[in-house]
Amino acid sequence: MTSAALPLPLPSPVGAPASGVAIACHGVTKVYVEGTNEVHALRGVEIEAKTGELMLLVGPSGCGKTTLLSVIAGILDPTAGTVFVFGEAIHAMTSSQ
Repeated sequence: MTSAALPLPLPSPVGAPASGVAIACHGVTKVYVEGTNEVHALRGVEIEAKTGELMLLVGPSGCGKTTLLSVIAGILDPTAGTVFVFGEAIHAMTSSQ
């Protein structure tokens, strides 16, 4: 009889907070303005992803999936709210981080 090895948890990245939260969004809103038109792509997003956790982002076309990922990656600035990556607010990070 053979036994299968259980997978070991991934080590936390250097600088990861003790809470284990890798990504956190609090009250994230993104509004695109063109003239007098406003498009609310994100409305008060609250989400936490822990280190090593697998999370899927699904939804219909145009619901804000790419916008949310772009805000988390720092490609887009949120209109309101805060995004934290490993405990640091991304708006406070330098471009090399």
